[in-house]
Amino acid sequence: MQFINENKRDNLIVLPYSKVIQFVAVGHTHMHIKDKTDAQINVMLVNAQKSARFFSRKFLQFFNGRKALKDMSHQNNPLIISHLHTGNLNNASSTIHYHFAFGNLNNCITEEDIKLVFEDLWVNSARQSNKKLWLQQATTDNRLWLNYGHRENKHGNLLGLDIFSTCIPHNAYATSISSTL
Repeated sequence: MQFINENKRDNLIVLPYSKVIQFVAVGHTHMHIKDKTDAQINVMLVNAQKSARFFSRKFLQFFNGRKALKDMSHQNNPLIISHLHTGNLNNASSTIHYHFAFGNLNNCITEEDIKLVFEDLWVNSARQSNKKLWLQQATTDNRLWLNYGHRENKHGNLLGLDIFSTCIPHNAYATSISSTL
Protein backbone atom coordinates (compact mmCIF):
# COMPACT_ATOMS: atom_id res chain seq x y z
CA MET A 1 0.00 0.00 0.00
CA GLN A 2 1.16 3.54 -0.61
CA PHE A 3 2.55 5.68 2.17
CA ILE A 4 0.98 9.06 2.75
CA ASN A 5 0.52 11.09 5.88
CA GLU A 6 -2.57 13.25 6.27
CA ASN A 7 -2.47 13.50 10.07
CA LYS A 8 -2.00 17.28 9.92
CA ARG A 9 -5.18 17.65 7.86
CA ASP A 10 -7.06 15.29 10.17
CA ASN A 11 -5.88 17.19 13.24
CA LEU A 12 -7.18 20.44 11.79
CA ILE A 13 -10.56 18.85 11.12
CA VAL A 14 -11.25 16.85 14.29
CA LEU A 15 -9.15 18.12 17.17
CA PRO A 16 -11.19 21.32 17.65
CA TYR A 17 -14.16 19.07 18.56
CA SER A 18 -12.37 16.97 21.18
CA LYS A 19 -14.06 18.84 24.03
CA VAL A 20 -17.61 18.11 22.79
CA ILE A 21 -17.18 14.34 22.37
CA GLN A 22 -19.33 12.37 24.82
CA PHE A 23 -18.78 8.75 23.75
CA VAL A 24 -16.14 6.77 21.86
CA ALA A 25 -16.75 3.42 20.17
CA VAL A 26 -15.29 0.71 17.96
CA GLY A 27 -17.32 -1.29 15.44
CA HIS A 28 -15.84 -4.19 13.49
CA THR A 29 -16.90 -5.32 10.03
CA HIS A 30 -17.07 -8.90 8.75
CA MET A 31 -14.09 -8.21 6.45
CA HIS A 32 -10.87 -10.08 7.30
CA ILE A 33 -7.72 -8.81 5.62
CA LYS A 34 -5.08 -11.46 6.24
CA ASP A 35 -3.57 -12.89 3.03
CA LYS A 36 -5.49 -10.44 0.82
CA THR A 37 -3.95 -8.48 -2.04
CA ASP A 38 -3.88 -4.68 -2.00
CA ALA A 39 -6.66 -4.66 -4.62
CA GLN A 40 -8.85 -6.95 -2.50
CA ILE A 41 -8.23 -4.84 0.60
CA ASN A 42 -9.10 -1.66 -1.29
CA VAL A 43 -12.44 -3.17 -2.38
CA MET A 44 -13.16 -4.16 1.22
CA LEU A 45 -12.26 -0.66 2.43
CA VAL A 46 -14.67 0.91 -0.07
CA ASN A 47 -17.40 -1.48 1.09
CA ALA A 48 -16.63 -0.64 4.73
CA GLN A 49 -16.96 3.06 3.91
CA LYS A 50 -20.37 2.45 2.32
CA SER A 51 -21.51 0.65 5.47
CA ALA A 52 -20.20 3.44 7.70
CA ARG A 53 -22.01 6.09 5.66
CA PHE A 54 -25.21 4.10 5.95
CA PHE A 55 -24.66 3.71 9.71
CA SER A 56 -24.01 7.46 10.11
CA ARG A 57 -27.19 8.35 8.24
CA LYS A 58 -29.21 5.98 10.45
CA PHE A 59 -27.55 7.35 13.58
CA LEU A 60 -28.42 10.92 12.57
CA GLN A 61 -32.00 9.93 11.76
CA PHE A 62 -32.39 8.12 15.07
CA PHE A 63 -31.58 11.28 17.02
CA ASN A 64 -32.96 14.00 14.73
CA GLY A 65 -35.48 12.38 12.39
CA ARG A 66 -35.84 13.25 8.72
CA LYS A 67 -34.45 16.76 9.10
CA ALA A 68 -31.08 15.21 9.99
CA LEU A 69 -30.50 14.24 6.37
CA LYS A 70 -31.85 17.44 4.83
CA ASP A 71 -29.22 19.53 6.61
CA MET A 72 -26.22 17.45 7.72
CA SER A 73 -24.90 20.33 9.84
CA HIS A 74 -28.28 20.89 11.58
CA GLN A 75 -27.71 22.07 15.15
CA ASN A 76 -29.61 19.11 16.64
CA ASN A 77 -27.66 16.45 14.75
CA PRO A 78 -25.19 14.38 16.71
CA LEU A 79 -21.49 14.89 16.18
CA ILE A 80 -19.96 11.82 14.51
CA ILE A 81 -16.25 11.49 13.83
CA SER A 82 -15.31 8.29 11.99
CA HIS A 83 -11.90 6.71 11.47
CA LEU A 84 -11.37 3.62 9.29
CA HIS A 85 -8.71 1.08 10.29
CA THR A 86 -7.46 -2.13 8.68
CA GLY A 87 -6.32 -3.78 11.86
CA ASN A 88 -3.34 -6.13 11.91
CA LEU A 89 -2.55 -7.33 8.38
CA ASN A 90 -0.87 -10.50 9.71
CA ASN A 91 -3.58 -11.61 12.15
CA ALA A 92 -6.27 -13.98 10.82
CA SER A 93 -8.88 -12.73 13.31
CA SER A 94 -8.23 -9.04 12.59
CA THR A 95 -10.95 -7.20 10.70
CA ILE A 96 -11.44 -3.84 9.08
CA HIS A 97 -13.06 -1.65 11.72
CA TYR A 98 -14.16 1.86 12.61
CA HIS A 99 -13.36 4.09 15.54
CA PHE A 100 -16.21 6.49 16.24
CA ALA A 101 -16.60 9.55 18.43
CA PHE A 102 -20.10 10.79 19.25
CA GLY A 103 -21.16 14.08 20.73
CA ASN A 104 -23.85 16.77 20.72
CA LEU A 105 -26.26 14.32 22.36
CA ASN A 106 -28.75 15.18 25.06
CA ASN A 107 -27.10 14.87 28.48
CA CYS A 108 -29.88 12.56 29.69
CA ILE A 109 -28.69 9.84 27.28
CA THR A 110 -26.76 7.28 29.29
CA GLU A 111 -23.87 5.09 28.22
CA GLU A 112 -26.24 2.11 28.27
CA ASP A 113 -28.71 3.94 26.01
CA ILE A 114 -26.07 4.82 23.45
CA LYS A 115 -24.65 1.28 23.55
CA LEU A 116 -28.06 -0.10 22.62
CA VAL A 117 -28.49 2.38 19.77
CA PHE A 118 -24.92 1.82 18.51
CA GLU A 119 -25.25 -1.96 18.56
CA ASP A 120 -28.65 -1.97 16.88
CA LEU A 121 -27.63 0.39 14.09
CA TRP A 122 -24.14 -1.09 13.51
CA VAL A 123 -25.17 -4.75 13.68
CA ASN A 124 -28.80 -4.85 12.56
CA SER A 125 -29.06 -1.87 10.20
CA ALA A 126 -25.55 -1.68 8.70
CA ARG A 127 -25.20 -5.49 9.01
CA GLN A 128 -21.75 -5.46 10.51
CA SER A 129 -20.12 -7.69 13.10
CA ASN A 130 -21.38 -7.88 16.66
CA LYS A 131 -17.99 -9.15 17.84
CA LYS A 132 -15.73 -6.83 19.85
CA LEU A 133 -18.26 -4.00 19.87
CA TRP A 134 -16.97 -1.42 22.31
CA LEU A 135 -18.39 1.86 23.54
CA GLN A 136 -17.66 3.97 26.58
CA GLN A 137 -18.16 7.45 27.91
CA ALA A 138 -15.45 9.80 26.71
CA THR A 139 -13.00 11.56 28.96
CA THR A 140 -12.79 15.34 29.18
CA ASP A 141 -9.86 15.41 26.75
CA ASN A 142 -10.11 13.14 23.72
CA ARG A 143 -7.03 14.35 21.87
CA LEU A 144 -5.14 11.09 22.42
CA TRP A 145 -8.10 9.04 21.21
CA LEU A 146 -8.48 11.19 18.12
CA ASN A 147 -4.75 10.98 17.35
CA TYR A 148 -4.98 7.20 17.63
CA GLY A 149 -8.06 7.29 15.42
CA HIS A 150 -6.22 8.57 12.39
CA ARG A 151 -2.85 6.82 12.80
CA GLU A 152 -3.80 4.55 9.88
CA ASN A 153 -3.42 7.30 7.29
CA LYS A 154 0.10 6.15 6.61
CA HIS A 155 -1.28 2.95 5.03
CA GLY A 156 -3.26 4.58 2.24
CA ASN A 157 -5.70 7.26 1.27
CA LEU A 158 -8.79 5.18 2.11
CA LEU A 159 -7.78 4.89 5.76
CA GLY A 160 -7.95 7.28 8.67
CA LEU A 161 -10.58 10.00 8.91
CA ASP A 162 -13.62 9.08 6.83
CA ILE A 163 -14.98 12.53 6.12
CA PHE A 164 -18.04 11.15 4.33
CA SER A 165 -19.33 9.34 7.43
CA THR A 166 -18.37 12.22 9.73
CA CYS A 167 -21.00 14.78 10.76
CA ILE A 168 -20.21 18.06 12.47
CA PRO A 169 -23.32 20.08 13.42
CA HIS A 170 -23.27 23.88 13.62
CA ASN A 171 -23.47 24.10 17.39
CA ALA A 172 -20.54 21.68 17.84
CA TYR A 173 -18.54 24.12 15.74
CA ALA A 174 -19.70 27.03 17.87
CA THR A 175 -18.95 25.13 21.08
CA SER A 176 -15.45 24.18 19.94
CA ILE A 177 -14.64 27.76 18.92
CA SER A 178 -15.90 29.24 22.21
CA SER A 179 -13.99 26.65 24.27
CA THR A 180 -10.74 27.66 22.60
CA LEU A 181 -11.22 31.39 23.20
